[in-house]
Amino acid sequence: MRLLITLLALLPFGSIAGEQREALYPDNPNMADEAVFVADTGLTRLEYGGLEPSWHQLEGLFPLEPVVVNDLVVVGSPVGIFALDAASGAIRWHVASSHTLYSPTVIGSTAYVGGEDGSLRALDLEDGDVRWRQDLSGWVFSPAVVGDQLVTGGGAGVLWGVSGEDGSKRWQRTTGEELVFRPIAGREGPVYISTVQGKLIAVSADNGAVDWQTTLDTPSTTTVYGDRLLLGQFSGLVAAYNRYTGAKIWEHQLKGPTTIPIKILDGKVVAITEEGNSVLLDLEDGQVLEEIEHEEPPPAEPDPDKPEFLASGPFASD
Repeated sequence: MRLLITLLALLPFGSIAGEQREALYPDNPNMADEAVFVADTGLTRLEYGGLEPSWHQLEGLFPLEPVVVNDLVVVGSPVGIFALDAASGAIRWHVASSHTLYSPTVIGSTAYVGGEDGSLRALDLEDGDVRWRQDLSGWVFSPAVVGDQLVTGGGAGVLWGVSGEDGSKRWQRTTGEELVFRPIAGREGPVYISTVQGKLIAVSADNGAVDWQTTLDTPSTTTVYGDRLLLGQFSGLVAAYNRYTGAKIWEHQLKGPTTIPIKILDGKVVAITEEGNSVLLDLEDGQVLEEIEHEEPPPAEPDPDKPEFLASGPFASD
């Protein structure tokens, strides 16, 4: 709850939804125009102005981070992928699976879904019908999307470039390491991946060629914003890079580890540690604008009535 309150205190309502993204990536919590959607043991809609729950669904199914698009909330889970009515919580459709299907990357009327079984699917957002399916090796994340090109990878130490139109393979590149987070991209330019050994690699969506790469001390989350790539490392180091050249612009050491992707709220960088402490940084030079340290420790067990609001998905905005 502390993380969400911190974010809401900084956020002019609707500013995240107002950032127009060509591809919608999963985000938890997902702050939509009228409510906040949070995945925990189930999926909950919380209303702005008090954070009162208006519905709770999928309890015990442990849905993954939500994607809010139009009047739908779409989430992956260990039993497949669900699309729910954002207003009522009613289940619109469900694609069942005996393996975990990850929350999708959505673009237009298509939801692109990676799976623990190595499957990559294109689903019709309206009814969940499978437009195509491609089977890859290992488990694969839901993809980054650049134009009609999809880029995915996961546990096999391989990246694939796949056609968004029919799922055909266009290229593959060996990374030698599994990915820690799903690939992420802006509307154009490189796709960014972070490996378990701390490699940060920017690859071309067209052919998989490496634009630039660096090796960090620990794996990192990636957030695309304009010409910046904002990193939050497991070591607690936050940094800004030029996303086209890989040149480091600034860095700042937090007082605790962070596995929570950086947010950009009202033009400020918001970095949050696993303990829920928050730091606001200047986007241009990384100077600290404000530090918020919470006095209460996080609960040992999540309370279904007050779920923990830990962000777990990547975020891209141009």
